[in-house]
Amino acid sequence: MLVSGAGTFLPGPGIATVLAAGTLWNPVLVGLAAGLGNATGELAGYAVGIAGTALLPGYQKRPWVAWLRKGLARYGFFAVLALALVPNPLFDAVGLVAGSLCFPIQRFWLACALGNSAKYVGIAYLGEAAGASVLPFTKKGVVVGSFLTASIKGRQLFVPRYLKEFGYA
Repeated sequence: MLVSGAGTFLPGPGIATVLAAGTLWNPVLVGLAAGLGNATGELAGYAVGIAGTALLPGYQKRPWVAWLRKGLARYGFFAVLALALVPNPLFDAVGLVAGSLCFPIQRFWLACALGNSAKYVGIAYLGEAAGASVLPFTKKGVVVGSFLTASIKGRQLFVPRYLKEFGYA
């Protein structure tokens, strides 16, 4: 999840990884590990925001920046927390803005960790539920796959034996 969270411009398959891991391991632990890793990875976007401040010092004097800084100081923790709770592909922009407006890094990381952990615990439980509903049908899925493979190869003589074995015929 560290790599998925750090992928500011090229995101990784974080949600798919958590879904798959939720079928295998404890969903709470999977969600917590994914949330902490993703929050740490989001610090890359935060660092890019800080670097952008050094490269573009003139924008700090604009009136809307003062308005954003004031709003971020007042509601920033809860705003970052709420945005991290929702599966949002544009969340990297939050890190860029927080870094460029000098939002405290500890508050940013904590809000990201709490929001992402809650989000990924839910996704891991979804993966567990999907895995529990799919696993009883895996043998039948193998039979259907072998039926399609046998039909393609023209070995239809062996298919009825497999179908009878798993209760299809």
